Amino acid sequence: MIKNIVFDLGNVIVAGRPYSLLDGLDLDQYTYDLIKSEFFDDWDGLDKGIRTLQDKYLCAHIPLNIKEKYKEYLVHYYKYRTFSERLLMLIHELKENGYHVYVLSDINHESIDFMRVHPRFRDVDGWIASCDYGTVKLEKRLYQILFDTYHLDPHECYFIDDKNINISIGREYGMSGFVYENNPDDLVADMQSHGIHVGDYKNKQRA
Repeated sequence: MIKNIVFDLGNVIVAGRPYSLLDGLDLDQYTYDLIKSEFFDDWDGLDKGIRTLQDKYLCAHIPLNIKEKYKEYLVHYYKYRTFSERLLMLIHELKENGYHVYVLSDINHESIDFMRVHPRFRDVDGWIASCDYGTVKLEKRLYQILFDTYHLDPHECYFIDDKNINISIGREYGMSGFVYENNPDDLVADMQSHGIHVGDYKNKQRA
């Protein structure tokens, strides 16, 4: 029986990718592509907690005038991301129905520190962030850290992530899982097929 629901953050609860905030800025294509490649690509060091966003900013090969103009959006990008209101509502319904909710995410220190205290995540029972342990989901150890930290039975866990490889690793441990493709209705249908009760979620969506 499923007792614990485990969510990824990026491209799941938190909409889009980190670089998605660039879509809301008035950038020409050259500047957009430059910032995306020089700042938002290759985040392994950030996700493992080895580097900070300030480090990434200082080392990015971007002309100084552009770097300075958009510094706030780069080193504090996490403040400008949007949340999936439908998934936050779903999480609340899951909590109302007695499930424990956890976050398992490849993420940097600055972002996770912001998310952990954000009032929109008050229903989250526990957090496992890659930057705190120097390892990412692809290296597999982070899953065992989740189970050990919160004393979870993997067979009682249901995992939502946007990457098939991460769901596959979770299944190796015995977790049920769903590859999220930005369709909450598909997620809810799969949850229900696993016997997970989502309460009044669908009725509230129609309201």
